[in-house]
Parts: sequence; C-alpha cells; structure tokens
Amino acid sequence: MLKGKTLNLVLAGGGVKGIALVGAIEVLEQAGYKVNRVAGTSAGAIVGGLVAAGFRSDELKLILQEIPYTKFRDESLLDRLGLPGKATSLLLEKGIYEGDFFCEWYDKLLGQKNIHTFSDIRLDAPDLPKNHRYKLVALASNISRGKLARLPWDLPDFGIDPDQQLVSEAVRASISIPFFYEPVRLRGDYLIDGAMLSNFAINIFEDDDIPTIGIKLSAEPGAADRAYAITGPVSYATAVLRTVLNSQDQIHLNDPQAIKQTIFVDTNNVQGTDFDITPMQQVVLYEAGRAAATKYLDKQR
Repeated sequence: MLKGKTLNLVLAGGGVKGIALVGAIEVLEQAGYKVNRVAGTSAGAIVGGLVAAGFRSDELKLILQEIPYTKFRDESLLDRLGLPGKATSLLLEKGIYEGDFFCEWYDKLLGQKNIHTFSDIRLDAPDLPKNHRYKLVALASNISRGKLARLPWDLPDFGIDPDQQLVSEAVRASISIPFFYEPVRLRGDYLIDGAMLSNFAINIFEDDDIPTIGIKLSAEPGAADRAYAITGPVSYATAVLRTVLNSQDQIHLNDPQAIKQTIFVDTNNVQGTDFDITPMQQVVLYEAGRAAATKYLDKQR
C-alpha cells in the first residue's frame, strides 16, 4: 500500500500514446498525490518535464491534444532535396530531421512556468546526491559509450554544470528516434532515444525513501502477449530489434515488486509512430490511462 501522498514517478515512452500517461496522472492528482521527482523516456520525458515544471493534468491534456507532430519533422535545406538529400543527410548528420522546432516549442511551453534550465527545477533534498537534486531525469541512450545517459545526473561527467543545461535539450536527446532525428551531441558523444536502452527505468530512484510509481504503456505481463509473424528479412530484423529493446526492461518487470509499482495502460493497437492519430483515438488512450490508474489505486486500498 502507498504510504503518504508524495511519490516519485517513472514514465515510459510511447510516442503519440503519451496522452495515456496524462490520463493516469490525472487520477493520481485527483487522489491527492504529489510528484517529488519524475523520470521519463521519450514521450515520458516530454510529459515528465512538464510535470516537473508544474503543469497540472488539465493543462497537460490540452498540450498533448494539440501537440504539433507534423512540425516536429523539420528539414534542413539538404533534406528538402528529395531522397538523395535525405540519404546524404543520414550519411553526414545521422538523421533526417533537425529537432530544432521541438526544442523551441518545448522551451516556450516551459517558459510559461518560468522554467528553462535545470536550476529552475532544483530540489531542496540534502539527503540525495548533489547531482540528483532535480525534479526531472530525462533518459537517453549514449551510443558512443553504450550506456544509459541520465540527464542531468550524468552531465558532470562531461564537464557540464547541470544548472546551466536547458531542460528542452535534455528532453530532445531522449526523443531522438534513430535515423528519424539527428542525434544530440554531448562533448563528442552521440545521444539518441532512451528507449534503445531502457524505455521504463522503474528502479531509477533507488536512492530515495519516497515510493516510486511507474506508468507503462502496455498491458500487464502475460495479459496480452503479442506474437509477430516472421515471414522474411524485414520482419525478422524488426523482431530482433523489438526483442533487444524490450529485454532490459523485461528484466525489471520479472521482479514482482516492480509489477506492484507499475500502472499498466493497455493502449490496444495504437502504435507510437501513428502521427496521424485521430481525436477519438486520443480520447480512448486518455480514458485507458484513467481506467488503469483507477484500477491500480483500488488495489492499494
């Protein structure tokens, strides 16, 4: 059973399905829970950053409903030269889209709450390690070192003061889908989508006595296992990639305690890259988040 009304929150990635996270957060908020720290990957980092900035669930819902997905595909002059340009962009820049529009859009949103750098979301928490005293942890994959990048926690390793780092740039690193977005460079290292190494880092706040709740955009383990037909080289490669991406988080979810800490939101057949998602699908996802969180809290009583 949850003790007290303060918790840490871990938000999984899920692309356009992120509005389901907001539905679950609304139920937690209405039940009186307050978020101390939040960690997120990809879409979870987007929502998590807004939660850390002080946006309430009703504000989050409007933001996610109006998110300008098509504008996130911002092309450089080279990218606009058709397939040859995009191929050259992939070769030279390792991604098609710039990601600049996202940073500008997200920083403008945070500015509504007077939040820009991590110094603006610093916690007064002397019991925590110095570099962990922030309300947000955005998770990215450092493919130059083959390890998870926990931003801002790991910034001092690069000689960077976390207080000077823009929150929008950390979240931009977390959403950098390989080949879709150009990777973020950090002192020569390449950072891409955190889901490559951990889409759901449920154990990240082990240094804290405050309980952690995770919200994962999938059915409960074993409830809706999906088999993928392997009929050729493309489906084979896709299955290999999916297995690699899921393996690390599955290790955590094999732990009964991790399952007890997790709100599982069944998002049915909506894919994270369905950028043409309809308003009705958004409503369904939002209500699925609400239903999953309500079910979870009912079990805690």
